[in-house]
Amino acid sequence: MIFFENCELVDVVHKCVNMTYKLNPEIRKIVSPIVLIFPDGTVQQYERGKSAADAVFDHKYLISTLRAINDAIELKLVEQEAPIMNWSGESATSFF
Repeated sequence: MIFFENCELVDVVHKCVNMTYKLNPEIRKIVSPIVLIFPDGTVQQYERGKSAADAVFDHKYLISTLRAINDAIELKLVEQEAPIMNWSGESATSFF
């Protein structure tokens, strides 16, 4: 059995998982403080949009709600679901 540093065992196949994600880079333009609300209720605060855009996450998040509250911009995040792909790399077609 071969083990890799910083990897996970997925479905009995050794697969190195080091994917990281960032938020939409357009939030760099926001000069107000940013409050991120994650799906599990965790809250993170950033001084401005640039620092929030530079933050690295283990999951891919989309902004579901944007609102201004008490001189800060609050971004509610949802985790983006990966599309189901077929063998050719195209999105699977659903007939139902």
